[in-house]
Formats: sequence, C-alpha cells, structure tokens
Amino acid sequence: SICELLPGPAWETMSSEAVSKRQALEVLQSAQEGLSVKAVLELQKMEQVSPSMKAAVAAAICMVSGHYESAIQVEPLSLSRAAWPELRALVVKPGQVISALRNFSFAVDGGNVPARVVQLSKECYEASEGSPATEELSLAKAFQSWVQAAWNYWEVVGAKRAQEAAAKAEAKPEERIGTRSTRSSALSASTGSRVSAISGKVRETSSLRPVPVPVRGGNPPSVTQSPKKGGYKSPSSSPGAFGGPKTTLADLEELRFRLHQMKKDTRSIKGMEAALRWDIAREEEKAKQAEQRKDMLDHMQAKAELEHGLQQTFDEALHVTLLQEINDRKNYQEFKRGIRKADKQAALQKMTQNYLEQKEYSEWMVQDKKNKIAEEQRMILEAHLEQNNFISEFKAEERLRQETEDREDRIDAEHKDLQLAFFKANMEKDQAIDALEYARACQRVPVPADVHVPNWHASKT
Repeated sequence: SICELLPGPAWETMSSEAVSKRQALEVLQSAQEGLSVKAVLELQKMEQVSPSMKAAVAAAICMVSGHYESAIQVEPLSLSRAAWPELRALVVKPGQVISALRNFSFAVDGGNVPARVVQLSKECYEASEGSPATEELSLAKAFQSWVQAAWNYWEVVGAKRAQEAAAKAEAKPEERIGTRSTRSSALSASTGSRVSAISGKVRETSSLRPVPVPVRGGNPPSVTQSPKKGGYKSPSSSPGAFGGPKTTLADLEELRFRLHQMKKDTRSIKGMEAALRWDIAREEEKAKQAEQRKDMLDHMQAKAELEHGLQQTFDEALHVTLLQEINDRKNYQEFKRGIRKADKQAALQKMTQNYLEQKEYSEWMVQDKKNKIAEEQRMILEAHLEQNNFISEFKAEERLRQETEDREDRIDAEHKDLQLAFFKANMEKDQAIDALEYARACQRVPVPADVHVPNWHASKT
C-alpha cells in the first residue's frame, strides 16, 4: 500500500483528504485486478445467470455509463429494468469494458460521474435476490467488490470536491472586500501628495477673492488690504451712488484691471481642479491595471500548479493503466494459446481416428495397384521379348565390327608413325655424315701464321 511505500515523515505530512483518496484508489485498483478480458469473455458465454450476478453486472455498467469518451454509451436509467440478454450485448467488446472500468477514477476526478448515476447503480445492486451459482461465484464476487470500491472512491472524491467548492464560495466575498480596500488605500496614498500640493496652491490664491470696488471721493484700497480692516464700501453705500461725486476714469481702469485679474485667477483655479481630477483618474487607472496584472499572475500561477498536479496524476494513472493493459494482453495471449492448443489436439485426434478407419482400405488399394503394375510390366516384356533379342544381337555384331575397324585403324596409324620416324632418323644420319666429312676436310687445310681464321661453325652457317 501507499503507507508502506512512503517513509514515515512523508506519510505524516500528507493531508487527511489525500490519504483518504489514496486509500480509496488502492482499494479500487485491487478490485480491478480481479476483472480482466478473460473474465469478460467467460461472462459472454453465460446464457443465463442468477439475479445477484445480473445485479452486480448492471451496477458496474451503470457506474461507467454516460456520454464521455471512455464510458459505455448507454442510458443509466434503462439498466435497472434491463434483462440479461441486453446486459450481455453491452459487454460484447471486452476491451472497451475493461478500459471503461480502468478509467473510472479519471472520470470521477474530471467530474463526469454525477450523483444520479451512483444512486441508480445502488438501486440496481439492491435489486439482487439470493446468492450466485457455484460456477459464477468468483466472477460475481469480483464485480461486487469493484462496485463497492467504486462507490467508496466516488464518495471520498465527491465529498472533497464539495468542501473545496464551499471554501471557494466563502472566500470570494472576502477577496472582493480586500480588493476594494486595497484599491482605496492605493488611490488615497498615490493622490494624497498631489491633493496636498494643489490645495497649497489654492491656499495661495485664497487672497484672490472679490476685492472692494473703488468709489468716487475715496482713496482706492490696496490690493493687499483686507476687507475687514476698512477701506471697502459697497457701491450702494458710497457717497457717489446717489448724487455723490462721479467715478473717475482711473477708477474704471482700476476696476477693469481687478476684474481681469479675478477672471485670470478663476481660470487658474479651474485648471488646477481639472489637473487634480485627471491625476486622480490616472492613478485609479494605474491601480486597476496593477490589480488586473496581479490577478492575472495569480490565475496563471494557480493554473500552472493545477496543470502540474493533473499531469503528475495523469502520468501515474497512465503508468498503472499501461501495466494493467500489459497484464491483460498477456492473459489474453495465454487464453488464445490455450484455445489453439485445444483445437490442435482435437484436430490431431480426429485425423488419427480417420487414419485408423481408412488404413485397411488404403493397404488393399496399394497392394492391388502394385499387382496391376507388375502384371502390365510382365505383359509388355513378353510382347517385346523377341524384338529385344534381335536388337541385342544386332548391337553385339555392330559392336564387334566397330572394334575390328578400330583395331585396324590403330595398326595403320602406328605403321605410318614408324615410317615417318624412320625417315626422320635416316635424314638425321645423312646430315651427321656430311658434317663429319666437312670437319675432316677442314682439319686437313693448312693455317697461315698471323691470319685470322673464322670459326668453322660460323663459316658453315
């Protein structure tokens, strides 16, 4: 088990949910070892089964039924009322059934097995009556064990998924509140300095308020003079309002100057306000973008962790599935080898029986054929005996005549050879005599002194 494989500290650090899931998966895999292609083939050969066997098979098919990729494409609701021939038709492909049972844990992890399917499977299982027959006892126990292990695994993984969904639902409002408070604090911190700076400028322009209007007969107030210290009178209370002294041109020029200055200050204040609003909007947009980038990074990190965990789980499950498929293929090959050996023994026994039945007739036919061949050869020899004797005598005379001619030709050829050899020897003898006489003649000729005499062999040539 996983407890034995992992060391003590690693096992203790695992969460209780992970331990429960591991244990449930080990129970499911141990139950899957009892179901193989050979077991499904034996199930197909059964014409009738007991109600308990039928209920176990229906419950197992119901757990792996649905419309996802590795499922058996059948409606789970129809399995509770299905008869055995209908269930038998669903397991006509052993490889598909075994693959659906092996991939059940992945279907549960992916959320492809709803609670309705589990409830229908339990209803199918509870409809069983009595105990299975003796010949189907081991097969029924294997299916029952797998169904109970599948229920246990679904309950463990389903409860865990429900707890995770509830925890996510509770954490969403808190995350939103925290996001808003963070955004407000960021905006207040970023715009506080700008607001304080602009407010200082506004305070500096607080003196640019409506100034007292100069009136006739009075001294024009100073620009820096405060209205509370005197020197400011409204036009209605001035002496020139009703019959007093008239406003001079200098007073009008001063009034125009102050009006122009006031409009200029108003435009400056409005510009400061617009700049402040633009800075606030820009800081808020920056805070939103920063928050979006942070959310995106958190989402990408969570997605990467999830993909890594899923890939690791998939690799482990793929390794287990490959080992199981190899074992199933090995069992299937052994099963086929056994069937072929049995067929070969049956064919050999049938051939031996046919041979023993036809042996006597074959021996009689062979002997009769031999007798017929001997009789035909005897008749042919008797019919052509005289002709064969004549031909043999003619061949003997011809052979004798040919031998005589060959011997005569050989004697003639030998005689001719001897004559040619005698002729050559005679010529050689005459040449030797002539050479001897010439040498004697040369011996008798005197040789003068100091005279070169060529060699007689050279003079001869």
